[in-house]
Amino acid sequence: MAKKPVIALVLGGGGARGMAHIGVLKVLEDAGIPIDLIVGTSAGSLVGAMYATSQNIPPMIQRFEEFLQSKIYNHTGLPKFLQKKDAENFFGQVATYLEKRIVINLAYSRTGLLERRRLRQAIEFLIDPVDIREAKIAFAAVSVDLLSGKEVVFTEGSLQTAVEASSSLPGFLPPLQQNSHSLVDGAVLHTVPVIPAKKLGADFIIAVNVSQSLEEKPELDNVIDILFRANSITSHRYSRLQLREADLIIRPDVGSYHWSKFSSFHELIEKGEDATRKALPVIREKLRNRFQFGYRWWPRKEATIWIDNKGVSVYKVED
Repeated sequence: MAKKPVIALVLGGGGARGMAHIGVLKVLEDAGIPIDLIVGTSAGSLVGAMYATSQNIPPMIQRFEEFLQSKIYNHTGLPKFLQKKDAENFFGQVATYLEKRIVINLAYSRTGLLERRRLRQAIEFLIDPVDIREAKIAFAAVSVDLLSGKEVVFTEGSLQTAVEASSSLPGFLPPLQQNSHSLVDGAVLHTVPVIPAKKLGADFIIAVNVSQSLEEKPELDNVIDILFRANSITSHRYSRLQLREADLIIRPDVGSYHWSKFSSFHELIEKGEDATRKALPVIREKLRNRFQFGYRWWPRKEATIWIDNKGVSVYKVED
């Protein structure tokens, strides 16, 4: 009997734009697309963890709504970072704060602009205190060790800790110290963690990219702008190379949203839904073509997902 393939959903980082992942999950669930593994970075790890443990979209949305109305959200300091001029990469995000000369002195004496407890409180509000192995869907959160420069993939242990490590923006938050590691946001290496998903045994990868496109005519008015533009180019090109390893890429139209604009929560979910509906026919076709031999051996409940549906396109990484 053919082995049932492992279908992985890989959710990338992007701050508030990661709320589009909820829309992606909703449409895939409604369409009956089986997901065996969820791998997430940063915001992708947060949304992925919530879904992997509940497999229930409405309570997820309700909990996010309650969080955005809570004092805990206001105390995170995220609204303060909503600037007219966006900076996509981590270092650029910190630079927009430093340019205002608000925390320059603190930057020399602290390992993060914000206190770690603010992120921890937010995660404790949104995620239940369970072990990753208790999730209903296999789940992994990706972080990076600043000391070794290597990825650290959480597949067991505290789910809250895993998401906290994966979401620790370098510069904003102090690294999470754990087991001789100094852990920061997984997007330092994997904006969309396709490679970790392959290492975990994924046979078919649906990647969701909610990062911004590289701006064609950036404002380069000073040294800081130029330095971080250079970093953005490197990050963007490296991310594209990794995305080539995915079988299919969904890219919701969220590039115009600032990474801290959680006030657009429902709009971002809708963007994720729209992109995934368009991708459904191609997802089904690719799955059918890839696993044609094993398909006949799958349980009937799973085989019914191959009924075609109307759609027009799928978002792929550019050449």
